Amino acid sequence: MTASWVLEKQDQDKLRLCQFLTSQVADFVTIRHLLAEVGWTRYRFGQALAGLEQDLKKLWPEQPPAFALDASRRGVQVDHRVLLDVKRLTHEYRQQSIIWALLGEIFAETFVSYEVFAETHHTTVPIARATKKQIAVVLARVGITLTRHNALIGDETTIRVFFFGLMREAYVDQEIPFPAEMRIRAEAAVTEILALYQLPERETTKQAIRMQFAIWYSGLVNHHAIMATEMPPLFVPLINWDEQHHQIHAGLVMMMRHFVDLPNAVLAREAEYAIASMYVAGFLGPIPATLLTETATRKLQPFTTTMQREFETVMHQALDSETLSQMMALLSPTHVRLLYFSHLGFRPMPDVVRAKHRFPIQTQIILTVVAKLAVVLGIPEQALLNVLFEEYLTAMIQTVATTKLLPEIKVIVDMNNLPSLETLIVSRLEQTPLVNIVVSHEAVPQADFYISDIEIAGLKNATPFIWSHYPDENEFNKFIEKATDLTVHRMTATD
Repeated sequence: MTASWVLEKQDQDKLRLCQFLTSQVADFVTIRHLLAEVGWTRYRFGQALAGLEQDLKKLWPEQPPAFALDASRRGVQVDHRVLLDVKRLTHEYRQQSIIWALLGEIFAETFVSYEVFAETHHTTVPIARATKKQIAVVLARVGITLTRHNALIGDETTIRVFFFGLMREAYVDQEIPFPAEMRIRAEAAVTEILALYQLPERETTKQAIRMQFAIWYSGLVNHHAIMATEMPPLFVPLINWDEQHHQIHAGLVMMMRHFVDLPNAVLAREAEYAIASMYVAGFLGPIPATLLTETATRKLQPFTTTMQREFETVMHQALDSETLSQMMALLSPTHVRLLYFSHLGFRPMPDVVRAKHRFPIQTQIILTVVAKLAVVLGIPEQALLNVLFEEYLTAMIQTVATTKLLPEIKVIVDMNNLPSLETLIVSRLEQTPLVNIVVSHEAVPQADFYISDIEIAGLKNATPFIWSHYPDENEFNKFIEKATDLTVHRMTATD
């Protein structure tokens, strides 16, 4: 599920068109290709493009157009030099959304009446009522009931995960109408939590903690504490925790007493949930094995065994235990979040087609692993792919060297007049995770490419790239595309 459902229909179309066009590698996209990819009519495309052009001009009046319709060529010209802040565009659309506004009031329990809401947000009572029905349908999909009086009924952990997902996608906590007092308390909590966990004061971390605190505080002041039966069966009993986690737990309980007056048993449970939340948010690394129950350990094991088995199936070689351990450590928060919190997160659909072109073998491994895990876990494959794909791709790029995955691409870099440029280009080539490049400065047998500031007559069998200046993104990407195509050809030929 993506969070675009909270936007008005026409804004959803404009945002989707913007995301599609900016994701294209080419500078020109035919209308026929676009319509086939997004499943629209020409009329719907025309309306979306016209509206998007107006919105971009309003937001960034000084920038040249990022997209231009070329009627003679029946396509859209994409200027990749124009950098668009899609996050800000989404924010603007969200601020105009009746769904978003009503959802915020429902969660914060500040809703008064449809008449008051309609007057406040410049809409009508029938539209407000219809909007509630739309929200109720989405909530029902994740097991939350929206009552006649706009109360949320369901597992408290599910409700918190649902709204944290929305807020993290939205990114800015001020977008949901929390009272000013809650924001003040959230800032105080951020300072205490960072000190308690000894976390660096990164803005993204602080923002996520604000959101978690705001959702927690809003629930408790409205008498929505987590019940014992709703706690994820993840941790061993508190008495078996190590000293460090005991101290963190005690510190959280003490901090919570500053904000709410609740029984000790409730605060202890809330503190345990807060620690689990910090782990699954990825702030604390993998959960120590000593904290996990035997059941949780067994439940998490299929991720390791499936990756190990399917990697060997695809690559015809074993994934060494050290690399596998590193990969699973990076993916630990994702796996725990999936099994014990929710697989119905608000994530953009991964661009698998693009990934197949840029990271063909990594993508093949991941798709194979996800297909097997879907059967083992009983989760729909597409839902699982949405949750796991980007995390798995990132973890694989970070831990598995391209030398273990990909055939060598031999590149000669030999500059005639620009030796310093040669150094910069080699550095950039060696840093790319997309292909397994082996650089030489002298002629080598069966070289695939050469990069120089002049044509070299003696290298007729190598594909030339003549760069008399530092290559921009478009120029470098053209080289990577050629190298990737050659990689895929060689891997396909050896299968």
